[in-house]
Amino acid sequence: MSRQKEYVSPAGLRLDGRRPLEARRMDIAFGTLSACDGSCDITLGQSKVCACVFGPRESLHKQEAKHDKGLVTCEVAVAAFAGENRRNPQRRSKLSEDIGAAVVQVARSVILLSQYPNSQIHIYIEVLQKDGNEKIACVNAACLALIDANVAMRDAVCCIDAGILDEHMLIDLTNDELRSQCPVIAAAFTGHDTRNIIWLETASRLPPDSAARLLKCAEEGATKLFETAMRKALEEHAKKILTLQSYSVCLWDLAVGMASIFTYSAVQNGKTVFLQKYSGYATLIVNVASRCSLASTNIEILNEVQQAYGSRRFTVLAFPCAQFANQEPLNNTEIAQWCKDLGLLFPVFDRVNVKGSSADPLFQMLRVQKGAPLWNYTKYLCDRSGVPRRKLKPGCSMDTLRQSIECVL
Repeated sequence: MSRQKEYVSPAGLRLDGRRPLEARRMDIAFGTLSACDGSCDITLGQSKVCACVFGPRESLHKQEAKHDKGLVTCEVAVAAFAGENRRNPQRRSKLSEDIGAAVVQVARSVILLSQYPNSQIHIYIEVLQKDGNEKIACVNAACLALIDANVAMRDAVCCIDAGILDEHMLIDLTNDELRSQCPVIAAAFTGHDTRNIIWLETASRLPPDSAARLLKCAEEGATKLFETAMRKALEEHAKKILTLQSYSVCLWDLAVGMASIFTYSAVQNGKTVFLQKYSGYATLIVNVASRCSLASTNIEILNEVQQAYGSRRFTVLAFPCAQFANQEPLNNTEIAQWCKDLGLLFPVFDRVNVKGSSADPLFQMLRVQKGAPLWNYTKYLCDRSGVPRRKLKPGCSMDTLRQSIECVL
């Protein structure tokens, strides 16, 4: 029976302008809901779904709990405005049950359920708009929401469908294309190795060679979809999570007073120096400037304390800075020569910023702990564990500085 509608033009374009083996654009957003453990919104062409994960948590129904592995459940709701015709919201429809069963099968295949005995992982999916590939979008959204919920999984999942229409191999079929009753298969693959099929579904009878061709087409489409859309979204999400975790750890360390200068690094003569090399030393961190009116007095004092206490595991660490009235006009090479001419006994590092948003991370920590530098030659005295103990004014006397150092030593 010939079809009256032409689904693929002589120019090789489908009804929506795509090539036969071209998937629709996928937009992914993580963490869109706050009342759950993980969530993900996916827009795949005209289809839009929202998935959220609750758990792992204690099983709500004790009789269904499994002592050796976790239980996965899924509920799917189709919004009243999701399809072409408005209808009542569907929670127990054939479509929602079909999608829920597929999601559970895929989730069971990739979740390390043995790590969650006597626990339940519940997935809730809302279909906001559908255009033929809502099941594919739901499977992808559910698996990404599981990742957002930090559920242990073997791999990410990429799901896609493929069909044969007018002797053309197509992927990511639309509603119009599905209405043609063409042979279609839907498959889910592991993201990093699409040769691993974890779920396969078809409602058509296909000869073995056609089924193999369709499966190969779906595998190639899944590989491209994962690399172009899902991998990028996952990498950005991972970077965001790691940044937040690092920031939280930093705030916690600062809050409990455990920030240590030995976890930071500096640059000296263009080379990175890890301050861990001074572990076990009491340190005096100073922002210096060669053209400051306080320079001669402070340099003399710093040299004296370095000479007096250097044998007792003490050192001065100097950081040139030009942020106060631009009183450090020298570049790093000229600063090194200036230090040599003065015969400084302590290490001097390359120029840094010590205040504002561009401040060196070391001085950001010192600012949080003891306050920002007041002027050139503000001094931060740290104990042998690297924890800042006292901030001294630029014009503090030699006696005050000696007493403070003696207390730390």
